Amino acid sequence: LDRLPTVERITLDVPVEAQENAVRRLISAGARPGAPWVAFAPGAAYGSAKCWEPERYAALADSLIAAYDADVILFGTPQESEMATRIEKGMRRRALNLVGTTSIGELPAFLAACRLFIGNDSGAMHVAAAVGLPVVGIFGPSDPDGTSPVTPHFALVRQPVSCSPCFLRHCPIDHRCMTRISVQDVFAAAQALLTSRAASF
Repeated sequence: LDRLPTVERITLDVPVEAQENAVRRLISAGARPGAPWVAFAPGAAYGSAKCWEPERYAALADSLIAAYDADVILFGTPQESEMATRIEKGMRRRALNLVGTTSIGELPAFLAACRLFIGNDSGAMHVAAAVGLPVVGIFGPSDPDGTSPVTPHFALVRQPVSCSPCFLRHCPIDHRCMTRISVQDVFAAAQALLTSRAASF
Protein backbone atom coordinates (compact mmCIF):
# COMPACT_ATOMS: atom_id res chain seq x y z
CA LEU A 1 0.00 0.00 0.00
CA ASP A 2 1.22 3.48 -0.85
CA ARG A 3 -1.15 5.02 1.69
CA LEU A 4 -2.72 3.94 4.93
CA PRO A 5 -6.54 3.87 4.92
CA THR A 6 -8.35 6.83 6.45
CA VAL A 7 -9.62 6.08 9.96
CA GLU A 8 -12.37 8.33 11.30
CA ARG A 9 -12.20 7.17 14.88
CA ILE A 10 -10.34 4.85 17.23
CA THR A 11 -12.49 3.54 20.06
CA LEU A 12 -11.85 1.99 23.44
CA ASP A 13 -14.73 0.23 25.17
CA VAL A 14 -14.99 0.70 28.94
CA PRO A 15 -16.90 -2.00 30.87
CA VAL A 16 -20.05 -0.73 32.58
CA GLU A 17 -18.82 -1.93 35.97
CA ALA A 18 -15.59 0.06 35.59
CA GLN A 19 -17.56 3.17 34.59
CA GLU A 20 -19.85 2.85 37.57
CA ASN A 21 -16.91 2.37 39.92
CA ALA A 22 -15.18 5.46 38.49
CA VAL A 23 -18.31 7.54 39.00
CA ARG A 24 -18.58 6.39 42.62
CA ARG A 25 -14.94 7.26 43.25
CA LEU A 26 -15.30 10.68 41.64
CA ILE A 27 -18.35 11.49 43.74
CA SER A 28 -16.58 10.32 46.90
CA ALA A 29 -13.70 12.65 45.95
CA GLY A 30 -16.10 15.58 45.79
CA ALA A 31 -17.46 15.62 42.24
CA ARG A 32 -21.10 16.68 42.19
CA PRO A 33 -23.69 14.55 40.40
CA GLY A 34 -25.29 16.60 37.65
CA ALA A 35 -22.41 19.05 37.28
CA PRO A 36 -20.42 18.95 34.04
CA TRP A 37 -17.17 17.15 34.86
CA VAL A 38 -14.22 18.57 32.92
CA ALA A 39 -11.00 16.55 32.87
CA PHE A 40 -7.66 18.38 32.77
CA ALA A 41 -4.41 16.57 31.96
CA PRO A 42 -1.80 19.33 32.25
CA GLY A 43 1.29 17.13 31.97
CA ALA A 44 3.14 15.38 29.14
CA ALA A 45 5.65 12.59 29.65
CA TYR A 46 7.71 13.64 26.63
CA GLY A 47 8.92 16.88 28.22
CA SER A 48 8.08 20.36 29.46
CA ALA A 49 7.99 21.86 25.96
CA LYS A 50 4.59 20.22 25.42
CA CYS A 51 3.10 21.74 28.56
CA TRP A 52 0.91 24.83 28.70
CA GLU A 53 1.56 26.94 31.80
CA PRO A 54 -0.08 25.72 35.05
CA GLU A 55 -1.18 29.27 35.89
CA ARG A 56 -3.16 29.41 32.64
CA TYR A 57 -4.77 26.07 33.41
CA ALA A 58 -5.74 27.60 36.77
CA ALA A 59 -7.35 30.62 35.12
CA LEU A 60 -9.11 28.37 32.60
CA ALA A 61 -10.48 26.19 35.40
CA ASP A 62 -11.85 29.24 37.20
CA SER A 63 -13.50 30.43 33.97
CA LEU A 64 -15.15 27.06 33.31
CA ILE A 65 -16.42 26.83 36.88
CA ALA A 66 -17.84 30.35 36.68
CA ALA A 67 -19.45 29.86 33.26
CA TYR A 68 -20.76 26.29 33.57
CA ASP A 69 -20.74 25.48 37.30
CA ALA A 70 -18.33 22.74 36.25
CA ASP A 71 -16.26 20.42 38.37
CA VAL A 72 -12.68 20.51 37.09
CA ILE A 73 -10.79 17.27 37.74
CA LEU A 74 -7.00 17.07 37.44
CA PHE A 75 -5.48 13.81 36.17
CA GLY A 76 -1.84 12.85 35.79
CA THR A 77 1.07 10.78 36.98
CA PRO A 78 2.75 11.12 40.39
CA GLN A 79 5.60 12.97 38.65
CA GLU A 80 3.12 15.72 37.69
CA SER A 81 1.95 16.41 41.25
CA GLU A 82 3.96 19.64 41.50
CA MET A 83 2.27 20.96 38.37
CA ALA A 84 -1.15 20.07 39.80
CA THR A 85 -0.29 21.87 43.04
CA ARG A 86 0.62 25.00 41.06
CA ILE A 87 -2.76 24.84 39.32
CA GLU A 88 -4.60 24.51 42.63
CA LYS A 89 -2.67 27.38 44.19
CA GLY A 90 -3.39 29.60 41.18
CA MET A 91 -7.15 29.07 41.36
CA ARG A 92 -9.71 31.20 43.14
CA ARG A 93 -12.06 28.21 43.22
CA ARG A 94 -11.50 24.53 43.92
CA ALA A 95 -10.46 21.71 41.62
CA LEU A 96 -10.52 17.98 42.34
CA ASN A 97 -6.90 16.86 42.28
CA LEU A 98 -6.59 13.17 41.38
CA VAL A 99 -3.05 13.47 40.02
CA GLY A 100 -1.04 10.43 41.05
CA THR A 101 -4.05 8.57 42.47
CA THR A 102 -5.32 6.75 39.37
CA SER A 103 -3.53 4.00 37.46
CA ILE A 104 -3.20 3.95 33.68
CA GLY A 105 -5.62 1.01 33.65
CA GLU A 106 -8.24 3.03 35.53
CA LEU A 107 -7.87 6.19 33.45
CA PRO A 108 -10.26 5.23 30.60
CA ALA A 109 -13.17 4.72 33.01
CA PHE A 110 -12.51 8.00 34.83
CA LEU A 111 -12.31 9.93 31.58
CA ALA A 112 -15.44 8.23 30.20
CA ALA A 113 -17.35 9.67 33.17
CA CYS A 114 -16.46 13.23 32.19
CA ARG A 115 -18.07 15.68 29.76
CA LEU A 116 -14.93 17.21 28.24
CA PHE A 117 -11.15 16.72 28.18
CA ILE A 118 -8.61 19.54 28.01
CA GLY A 119 -4.91 18.82 27.85
CA ASN A 120 -1.60 18.92 26.09
CA ASP A 121 -0.54 16.54 23.33
CA SER A 122 -0.20 13.42 25.49
CA GLY A 123 -1.25 9.83 25.93
CA ALA A 124 -4.16 10.92 28.14
CA MET A 125 -5.50 13.00 25.25
CA HIS A 126 -5.67 9.89 23.04
CA VAL A 127 -7.31 7.83 25.78
CA ALA A 128 -9.96 10.53 26.24
CA ALA A 129 -10.72 10.57 22.53
CA ALA A 130 -10.89 6.78 22.35
CA VAL A 131 -13.53 6.56 25.11
CA GLY A 132 -15.69 9.11 23.26
CA LEU A 133 -14.87 12.29 25.16
CA PRO A 134 -14.73 15.57 23.21
CA VAL A 135 -11.12 16.75 23.33
CA VAL A 136 -9.51 20.18 23.40
CA GLY A 137 -5.87 19.58 22.48
CA ILE A 138 -3.25 22.25 23.23
CA PHE A 139 -0.36 21.84 20.79
CA GLY A 140 2.99 23.61 20.72
CA PRO A 141 6.20 21.86 19.66
CA SER A 142 4.53 18.80 18.13
CA ASP A 143 2.72 18.38 14.82
CA PRO A 144 -1.08 18.07 15.03
CA ASP A 145 -1.14 16.57 11.54
CA GLY A 146 0.74 13.59 12.91
CA THR A 147 -0.41 13.25 16.51
CA SER A 148 -3.95 14.64 16.81
CA PRO A 149 -6.44 12.18 18.31
CA VAL A 150 -8.45 10.13 15.85
CA THR A 151 -11.94 11.41 16.64
CA PRO A 152 -14.42 13.81 15.05
CA HIS A 153 -14.89 15.52 18.44
CA PHE A 154 -11.61 17.40 18.56
CA ALA A 155 -10.74 21.08 18.83
CA LEU A 156 -7.14 22.03 18.14
CA VAL A 157 -5.69 25.04 19.96
CA ARG A 158 -2.40 26.17 18.47
CA GLN A 159 -0.52 29.37 17.69
CA PRO A 160 1.68 28.76 14.65
CA VAL A 161 5.21 30.03 15.10
CA SER A 162 8.18 29.66 12.77
CA CYS A 163 10.05 27.22 15.02
CA SER A 164 7.15 24.78 15.47
CA PRO A 165 6.98 21.85 15.13
CA CYS A 166 10.43 21.32 16.62
CA PHE A 167 9.70 18.11 18.60
CA LEU A 168 12.12 19.18 21.34
CA ARG A 169 11.57 18.02 24.91
CA HIS A 170 12.58 21.38 26.37
CA CYS A 171 12.38 24.76 24.66
CA PRO A 172 15.81 26.40 24.26
CA ILE A 173 14.32 29.89 23.74
CA ASP A 174 11.11 31.50 25.03
CA HIS A 175 8.48 28.72 24.58
CA ARG A 176 6.52 31.03 22.30
CA CYS A 177 4.45 28.21 20.79
CA MET A 178 2.79 27.78 24.19
CA THR A 179 3.02 31.21 25.80
CA ARG A 180 1.13 32.74 22.87
CA ILE A 181 -1.87 30.48 23.56
CA SER A 182 -4.21 32.50 25.75
CA VAL A 183 -6.73 31.33 28.30
CA GLN A 184 -9.45 32.77 26.08
CA ASP A 185 -8.22 30.68 23.12
CA VAL A 186 -8.69 27.47 25.08
CA PHE A 187 -11.91 28.60 26.77
CA ALA A 188 -13.47 29.36 23.37
CA ALA A 189 -12.61 25.87 22.11
CA ALA A 190 -14.01 24.29 25.27
CA GLN A 191 -17.16 26.40 25.02
CA ALA A 192 -17.79 25.25 21.45
CA LEU A 193 -17.47 21.57 22.38
CA LEU A 194 -19.55 21.88 25.55
CA THR A 195 -22.31 23.62 23.61
CA SER A 196 -22.34 21.03 20.82
CA ARG A 197 -22.19 18.18 23.32
CA ALA A 198 -25.17 19.57 25.26
CA ALA A 199 -27.14 19.93 22.04
CA SER A 200 -26.53 16.27 21.20
CA PHE A 201 -28.04 14.95 24.47
